[in-house]
Amino acid sequence: MEFFRPTWEKILIVVILVLLGVGITVTYLLEIGKKQHFSLPLVISTPTPILTPTEVVPSISTNMPPPTFPPIDMSVSHWKTYQNDKIGISFKYPNSWKVNTFAQDTPAHNGKVGDVQHSVVDLGPTNEPANTYSMSLVYWDNPDNLPVREFIQEAIKATNYAGATGIDLDNPPAQTISIGGFPAYSQRHAECEPEFCDKAVIPYKNMVFVFSLLEESQKAFYRDVFDQILSTFKFITP
Repeated sequence: MEFFRPTWEKILIVVILVLLGVGITVTYLLEIGKKQHFSLPLVISTPTPILTPTEVVPSISTNMPPPTFPPIDMSVSHWKTYQNDKIGISFKYPNSWKVNTFAQDTPAHNGKVGDVQHSVVDLGPTNEPANTYSMSLVYWDNPDNLPVREFIQEAIKATNYAGATGIDLDNPPAQTISIGGFPAYSQRHAECEPEFCDKAVIPYKNMVFVFSLLEESQKAFYRDVFDQILSTFKFITP
């Protein structure tokens, strides 16, 4: 019975054998795992870009061509006639042009020289925008029939406003001409500033007429027509 009595030596041997067996088993399993393991190449999927057709936007030129006008027969014998019997004037203008007339019933000037501007008529090519005109004719009351320069000074005094009539014979210097057989003044602004290109100032009886060319573009075209209109301007018995 002494043979079966466990001793610590035997126990130690058994433990060592068990641990050795476990170690061998683990080692074997790891080697098997290494042989069976293989790595897959890493593949990164890149999405295919979606190409959209490039839209071609046509370029827009900011340099707009100047307006063109139908040819005008410069023979005034073929032109229309504007006549205002109330204030006693008439002139010719191109057949293809439009006119905008005003009623001559503006308020009284209350005895003040240059207090009221009377609009007479606007005119210009028919292909201009609505309510746009290239030329304008107005007149001012001049009850004392003063010379133009005195009229301007009296208007300034009466209204206490330096630009009361918008007439300044010195800027640019006006030239003395004859319109309708009466002395008149002509002014031309090289750059159409500050507010007109050409202006004709015509004193007549108790009125001072101002005929203005307002259009800056196509100055040469407009000036030829303006000069022809002035050449037909005349006074008639009201």
